[in-house]
Amino acid sequence: MTARMGSDGGNLPSLDLHGVPPHRVDAKLEHFLHNARWKHQRQVQIVTGHGASSRSGEPVLRKRVERWLEQNKARYGIVQKEVTSKGGALLVDLSPPS
Repeated sequence: MTARMGSDGGNLPSLDLHGVPPHRVDAKLEHFLHNARWKHQRQVQIVTGHGASSRSGEPVLRKRVERWLEQNKARYGIVQKEVTSKGGALLVDLSPPS
């Protein structure tokens, strides 16, 4: 996990999934978002890459991450997601923990 500048001027937690085998992506997302919620983060970045290295040239990893985020919205308080970095990352807004 790394930190980038957030929209509020603070550090934005970032998870870089480049090179992560697809079968490990879910566990990495669970751990990252659990920690973000525990630390009361309101926004995080998930770097998936553009998909240029995939056999199809399509962003396979981003699609998998987007599907996972949709399926786990309530569990992690995911409010919305936005594709950034020319399609290479997702900016995810989280609701405050209850």
